[in-house]
Amino acid sequence: MPLVLNSSCWLEFFADTDRAGLCAEVIEHAQDLEVPVLTVYEVAKTLVREAGDDVAAGALSLMHRDKVINNDRQPDPPHRSPPRPRTVNPGHPL
Repeated sequence: MPLVLNSSCWLEFFADTDRAGLCAEVIEHAQDLEVPVLTVYEVAKTLVREAGDDVAAGALSLMHRDKVINNDRQPDPPHRSPPRPRTVNPGHPL
């Protein structure tokens, strides 16, 4: 089963805070760690702002070591009847 950490876990880890140990085991040893691309973006944005480009680049290289996944999967839509065709008003200015 894949493991996913949110951006706050990654930021705690990179800042080496008191809570970093809670995520360190998963980050350093997990075989099934998946990193959502949204998490990569959030961590990069925060680290560039707070620590600079070099620190952010090092952090991102570690994050990309694992499988980066897209967040674009949409849930299946509920079953609905197809939309009715729309009629165009010939007198409309557009």
